Amino acid sequence: MKQLGVLPSSLRSPFTKKALQTVALGTLASLFLMTFGCEGGEGTFVGEERDPLSGVECNLCLPAIDPTPVDCEWAEQGVEFLPVTIWDFETTQANNLYAYSDNSAEQWNLSDNWRPLTEETERCRGQGVTRALHVKGGPFLNWGGGIGRHLKCLNGSPFTGEMKLGDSSSLGPIDPACDPADEPFRACLSFNQADEDGNLPMDEQSVLARTACPQRDQAVIADGSDSARGAAPPEEEFLLGMTLDLTEWDGISFWARRSSNDAQGGFRVVLGDKHTDDDLSYLQYHINPDDTRYCERNVECGCPGDGPCTTRVASTGELVTACWDAPARLDEGNIPGVVVDGALVCGDAMCQELASTYPPMQAPDAQLAGSTCNTFVFRGAFQDKFCYDPENGQAPVERTFMCGDHWVHPVRLSTEWQFYKIPFGVLLQEGWAKESYKLDLTSAAVVRFTWGPGWPDFWVDDVRFYRNLHNTCGGR
Repeated sequence: MKQLGVLPSSLRSPFTKKALQTVALGTLASLFLMTFGCEGGEGTFVGEERDPLSGVECNLCLPAIDPTPVDCEWAEQGVEFLPVTIWDFETTQANNLYAYSDNSAEQWNLSDNWRPLTEETERCRGQGVTRALHVKGGPFLNWGGGIGRHLKCLNGSPFTGEMKLGDSSSLGPIDPACDPADEPFRACLSFNQADEDGNLPMDEQSVLARTACPQRDQAVIADGSDSARGAAPPEEEFLLGMTLDLTEWDGISFWARRSSNDAQGGFRVVLGDKHTDDDLSYLQYHINPDDTRYCERNVECGCPGDGPCTTRVASTGELVTACWDAPARLDEGNIPGVVVDGALVCGDAMCQELASTYPPMQAPDAQLAGSTCNTFVFRGAFQDKFCYDPENGQAPVERTFMCGDHWVHPVRLSTEWQFYKIPFGVLLQEGWAKESYKLDLTSAAVVRFTWGPGWPDFWVDDVRFYRNLHNTCGGR
């Protein structure tokens, strides 16, 4: 199935034709119900759409259900949380959160995709108004969308792998692209706060946070010299400062609900590691270039919906090659490329741009140096356009080698607030890219919530790693 734009493989989730047809029928039925529900002016406004039965333009809304505040303390009994929090949503903007989609939705409240606004809600009984993230919009017509964050911002180590491929002075430093000021606890941070006798902070939260600092990072911090990176296993230098070690923790927990019975039933919880993450593959290529990568990246350079890639005079007066006539809607914030006058730059221009700057790291991508936009035909006659250099023997990889097939578990939501615990052991790959057979908790790299075609309208709050207490009176 053709994917839109140049989204990395890790941001996609494939669907069969039969599944899409089933979702489409369900969407039509939901549209019919919501059309009549909107006449009373109740619910959450989604957008304007043509009623598929009457052909009349109408306002669509998802009839909202006001939840009853719950006893949060009782629900969380017998559980302790890693203070290195993924999201608590207590600020007006969601800290270090990105949102992405297939760009097909008419309305989506997170289209400003970096640190979107949170909303007020009353979740816990007796605690008054707090804040949470509200995701609503649609209809998503292709593979859907998601929210996520890379866990590099929660590591806290002052050391990262050092660029080695090519001229390091031209590659520049690694920019983690996050705001560490938002994170009061980071897994490896307290290792840098030892006193002159080498004693570490022993308050409970710091001790718990340190359990998620990978051994490779601890070794480098303990060495403390200018050559400290050499204290890490040589083949793992690219992981320095980028991941968490969750082997002492049981899973991912969160509070969530959906706003309406007419909205999608739920979402998927996602965890990525060194075997599946695109960003880590990028770093391995540059920092450990002589090692076999755990997975590979393909970079698309065509236009959404197989639209033409043409050259036109832009508003700046310059000739720009872009998807001027692409049939799909484009959202500048959701595509990791350059957008000019609302059109995505494509073809060789896209390859050159992405070679100069890999967006997540804000550093050049040597893997794309000298590449051009070429059509490639995979096994089974599937074809698309990718950035690569065929004269140097480069070629896109088949799906069996690609990054992106993270570890996933579906969650069905109630219209009332509920506390969910997702053990790491129930997470499975979907099987559309490289299989890694085992989730590597020593290199946890990314957390996401994703959804498929349709109308998502859900709330989520306090996303954390947890472990069950063996003795609920206070001990483990």
